[in-house]
Amino acid sequence: MNNIYGGYYPFEINYEAEEKKRQKKSLKSTSNKVGLFVTAYFLSMYLISIVLGVLTGFGMISKTSETQYFTQMLYSVGASFIPGIIFLLAMKGKVSDVLTKTLVKPTTLVPVLMFGMGVAMLANIAATIFDNNISIFELKNQVSFDMEGTTIFEFIMSVITTALVPAFAEEFAFRGLAMSYLRKHGDAFAIFGSSLLFGAMHGNTTQIIFAFLLGLIFAFVDVKTNSIIPSVIIHFVNNFYAVLSNTLIANKVMPEQYINIICIGLMAAFSLLGVLSAIYLSKADRDFFKLDDKTPETFLLSFKEKIGSFIANPGVLIALSLFTAEMIANLIPREYLGL
Repeated sequence: MNNIYGGYYPFEINYEAEEKKRQKKSLKSTSNKVGLFVTAYFLSMYLISIVLGVLTGFGMISKTSETQYFTQMLYSVGASFIPGIIFLLAMKGKVSDVLTKTLVKPTTLVPVLMFGMGVAMLANIAATIFDNNISIFELKNQVSFDMEGTTIFEFIMSVITTALVPAFAEEFAFRGLAMSYLRKHGDAFAIFGSSLLFGAMHGNTTQIIFAFLLGLIFAFVDVKTNSIIPSVIIHFVNNFYAVLSNTLIANKVMPEQYINIICIGLMAAFSLLGVLSAIYLSKADRDFFKLDDKTPETFLLSFKEKIGSFIANPGVLIALSLFTAEMIANLIPREYLGL
């Protein structure tokens, strides 16, 4: 209200500014908790790995292949579900709230899966191009990925430990938990924020870009179907594709150039199916590729302001700092570390 001198009364409250401040505070609070959860997830992986290593060193766990596969599954499940349950208790949530909320019909699920796999193949190409070109800066990712088996049993166990279990564990953590709690501040924001953490968590140049792009599609299809089932399936199929191609190459089932031709053919087929599925989904639902980022909790904040508030809090900063440190460490040649 203006006074007689054309100004504002000194005691007048700018209610919009106060509400905007409250919304930022609410978003930062949620983001901080999510960041601390992801930090706990990351540290749990190392803690479980150390404990299993010590037990193996003292002979309490044998070094047989069967035992190693079991410990790898324990590593994935423990790192995800132990911090996840603690986070749920802190947020006063239920497991049923984050696993799945809607039964996805086959007419929607199948094209969503094909669309997701098409994007996954494109993400794979982008990550490979990036990783192959960091050598320009005399950098090379030092992480190796052992995803193949020499016997049928080892192949099956590789599929379970590398494709199936991580698909459930990581989707539960990043889409089921992290994204679900960020969604009250907007779908687009939740998709980007959870994908940023998911990509950075992988801690190496081979996977960061790939995982970030995959995280975007995983989160998008889950938001659109209101279920984590699509992302679990896409995640599994993508990992299975990697295990299968690595196994074929490692065991020299056929000349490597033939395997490469098959892989390129599959990538092209998935990409084409992805495009066709995107067209089908857009025609079946004109709003399928639209995201409403306005919610009652943060209706005054722009997407840029949300992302700024998301990053500028202790929980997320700690998580991103740890992930960055791991990425840098993975670029250092092992001989410099005495390994």
